[in-house]
Amino acid sequence: MEWHDRQPIYLQLREMVVARVMDGSFAEGEAVPSVRQVSSDYQINHLTVARAYQELVEMGLLEKRRGLGMFVVPGARELLTTMEKRKFIDHELPAFARRVQALGLGLDEVAALLQVEHLLDQRWPETKLEPSTARIAALMELLGSPQLSYPCIHIAGTNGKTSVARMIDALLTAFGQRTGRTTSPHLQSAVERIAIDGQPITPARYVETYREIEPFVHMIDAKSEDEGGPAMSKFEVVTAMAFAAFADAPVDIAVI
Repeated sequence: MEWHDRQPIYLQLREMVVARVMDGSFAEGEAVPSVRQVSSDYQINHLTVARAYQELVEMGLLEKRRGLGMFVVPGARELLTTMEKRKFIDHELPAFARRVQALGLGLDEVAALLQVEHLLDQRWPETKLEPSTARIAALMELLGSPQLSYPCIHIAGTNGKTSVARMIDALLTAFGQRTGRTTSPHLQSAVERIAIDGQPITPARYVETYREIEPFVHMIDAKSEDEGGPAMSKFEVVTAMAFAAFADAPVDIAVI
């Protein structure tokens, strides 16, 4: 773990333990690493570790068993979930709502975007692959092959694809071309994956595009699964969304 200067180290360590309790890495009823071990592993003062652990004891998440060490309290995850919900409702949600209002976004628009992202996140992530173009090709055919309605510049390689795509996009825009650009992954918002005229599409357009192709995606899912294959991945669906959005714009050229 790398420490930063924005928060005392004992608080960073406390949050790390909280995260590991939440994700099950530190199971309820089991021991956590000793103060000496953590101090040695992370090269920090043992008093810093002890302070972090003491706060976790006071929060009701850890308990000290004489001669045995620190243990995760049974029910710790449920307690943490309750605490995090309260923190979100009391502090994070109001700040989020103010930010949404300041940006001129509607809460319904944001809720729809979150719902679509939740649905997409149920699919295979980009790190899980089943090398085949069969599913995306079948979907494109059902959609009327929107990717054939404009020329494309397809960037391949291991590193630097997004940077190159942005540079090409900017050059084409400077020459008066209307561009579409799709890149992944995104940095902050999912809508960054689909850009037209150098700007991410709006959350409303992102949701609308997904809803337009959703019935056809389900058709390909069913066909693939009937044949013993997987449903479409998130990457495949978002790529199809980009192709469809570019055709609807329409763009002069796409950077893929």
